[in-house]
Amino acid sequence: HSWGMTERVSALAFHPGEPVLAVGDWRGRIMFWHCVDAQLLGAQPTADRRVSRHSHHWHAHRVNTVAFAESGTTMLSGGEEGVLVLWQLATDSRSFVPRLGSDVMGVAISPNQALYAVTLRDNTVKVLAAATRSLVASLQGLTFADSSQCAKPRLARALQPNAFTTGLVVHPTTHHVVLNGEPGHLQVYSALSDRHVASVEVASFNRTGGSQVAASQPHVDLVQYSSDGAWMATVDSRKSAECYLKFWSHDPATQKYRLATRIDAPHMSGGVSALAFQPPRQGQPLLCVTTGRADACFRVWALQTRGTDHHYWSCRSTVRYREQFPRAVAFSADGSTLAVAFGGAVTLWDPATCLAPAAVLVASAQTPAISGLAFVGESPYLAAWSSERLDMWNLLTGSVWWTLVMHLLAVTVHPRVSLLAVAARQDPAADSLDASLLVLTPESPNPIVALSHPVGVEALAFVPSSSTKRSNHPAATAKQLVDPLDHNMLIVLTPTGLLNIYGATDNDHKETVVSKASPAKAMSSAVFANIFGKPNSAPAPVAGSGVAANAHVRQAMRLVRSAVQSAYVNAPYHVLPPVSALYDQFVTAQMHPTTPDIPAPTTSDDVEDAVMADTEKEEIAAAVSKPATVDDLWSEANTTLLQSICLGFQAKTD
Repeated sequence: HSWGMTERVSALAFHPGEPVLAVGDWRGRIMFWHCVDAQLLGAQPTADRRVSRHSHHWHAHRVNTVAFAESGTTMLSGGEEGVLVLWQLATDSRSFVPRLGSDVMGVAISPNQALYAVTLRDNTVKVLAAATRSLVASLQGLTFADSSQCAKPRLARALQPNAFTTGLVVHPTTHHVVLNGEPGHLQVYSALSDRHVASVEVASFNRTGGSQVAASQPHVDLVQYSSDGAWMATVDSRKSAECYLKFWSHDPATQKYRLATRIDAPHMSGGVSALAFQPPRQGQPLLCVTTGRADACFRVWALQTRGTDHHYWSCRSTVRYREQFPRAVAFSADGSTLAVAFGGAVTLWDPATCLAPAAVLVASAQTPAISGLAFVGESPYLAAWSSERLDMWNLLTGSVWWTLVMHLLAVTVHPRVSLLAVAARQDPAADSLDASLLVLTPESPNPIVALSHPVGVEALAFVPSSSTKRSNHPAATAKQLVDPLDHNMLIVLTPTGLLNIYGATDNDHKETVVSKASPAKAMSSAVFANIFGKPNSAPAPVAGSGVAANAHVRQAMRLVRSAVQSAYVNAPYHVLPPVSALYDQFVTAQMHPTTPDIPAPTTSDDVEDAVMADTEKEEIAAAVSKPATVDDLWSEANTTLLQSICLGFQAKTD
């Protein structure tokens, strides 16, 4: 038997004791069809039968689930309103359990009718007491970033593009992974224990449901944390062109973030494209930099203090550069240098003043617009990438150290050591989503770890294992460079919302870390030959000795060592001038005097000049006889006089 329906059916349930079928539709009605009498079924054709029915209507939108209690006196229903409705069929009355937090997708009743289990769209199961309607237990899992595309979680549907705009952000102290969740929310996931930790409501909204709900739902675009985890910055927006920049302070008592400052329309109506915190510097206020999508500027926000316990953020400066649009921003490890990408150029700024760029780095005239920037650990390398290529800049020499030309899907930098991971399409021309995962050091484009990922990649993140402690000892760093996935986890977010985990497991943890990825398989050598060319017969470099073994790096270090005594280069490694700026001083120090007889110094100035010349010659001879190491360079160039560097660049330019 069949009957035509005027509305789309969304839920079905049989009454346990009567010949009644409950049908929920998209209009929010629950129709009772009195048509399942066993004696009448088959006795008459469908067209000749008259069906008796009546409706129960409370829901304003689609009914997602209908369930009957075993006694048949109570019916439960739920929908997009996030409210559980309890119908007393004998008295035709109803009661409600409101504010469940998300759309109700399913309801189950315990055999003794004492408990109700409600499944929600945000991958939560809530157990309620039937008598008191109180919450007994709650089970939370990872949430789909865009609920409108996941009406049924069991269906393998791809999410809408740009659903995971925050990417995978690793909390600096807890190492939890933060990513997009329900509309207006962030979800926190622990990769070590493989469980959902918390859900952070960034922007609230009324859960009205219906087809108009997408226009009013907020979306979290960006999230970043300060290096000590004391502050969190978020950017949320709506389709109605509303945009908000929010700063949250961490409350040690509750271990939660509390809203401290909200800034409406921080970059006019175009929104924010990038966000970065400055590492704390002694004696200076904490800074945060945002780049605008439509106003062609970046803004510097400073932490202000009023009284003893009131903190707020305000805009300190607005910077424009040749009316170009900034797209990426990054701070150096010591916070002394700010890198901002304008088109295909990378500009270096003093964050304390932002008066003029200290340097402008351009790989070539054909460089595409840069979409991401990152300083690689505490090394003198800056990674700049777009969807077509990745350039690794060596700021000691002011030149591109190496370049990868491939279809990039995602790039991430390790928060502790000098490592980066790259996800790229194996064959951009094919329809396959197979990707290559490469783990590299900034000194060389040859990967130290390579994996083949069977599905697409939306974002990447390095998560240090709990047994890996922060250490600057060369031996501890070398171990992570030899086999980084033995000391870290590489988390891959797919476009379908799955998290795949590659790497280390923590044996000391109470729970076993289960990899969500299929077994990793090594890539064939032909893939590397297509990307990097045929390998030569030279032996592989020893981990930790790549910098000292490279002749170009040794030459750059010697040049810097020979000029360290000069005042205008007494600065950190990332802001030192290029080799061309040191050429005159280096050549002058190497040349011998043309006259055989040199008059003896007679004045105090002449004596001081002679002593300085002898000191420089001794430094150069020591540098040539003994190759310099990065540690030696850092110990000698440990001050932050960026203004002197700017003067040095201006002098060479003039």
